[in-house]
Amino acid sequence: MVAISDDGYDEISPCVPTTIAEILEDGEYREYRIDPKEFGVPAVDPEDLAGGTGVDNFNLALDVLNGKGRPGIKYACALNAGAALYISKQAASLKEGFDKAIKAMEDGSVLKKIEEVKVATNS
Repeated sequence: MVAISDDGYDEISPCVPTTIAEILEDGEYREYRIDPKEFGVPAVDPEDLAGGTGVDNFNLALDVLNGKGRPGIKYACALNAGAALYISKQAASLKEGFDKAIKAMEDGSVLKKIEEVKVATNS
């Protein structure tokens, strides 16, 4: 799967529609467009996605994982994580993947898994 959003990102944007090109396991090529509104994403100001230094970006990510922070970043993460869940067959559709990603961020599952990986890699 390859994504190019109408605002020029090489990922799914929460701000504008995105074109997806997908090659299925049987070799079939599909190209389609998705609109974040179809996922229930409210209007997102592109400035909401702006980052900063590495430390700034770490803190922005941590805020989202703790249920705080900028909604645009949360939606961008969920849309793209949802695509990863979909292509890895952990979700039947991009929408289902998005819903799973939102739930995992909101219920603390993502942060818990990060902590588990952190402990495992430090031992």
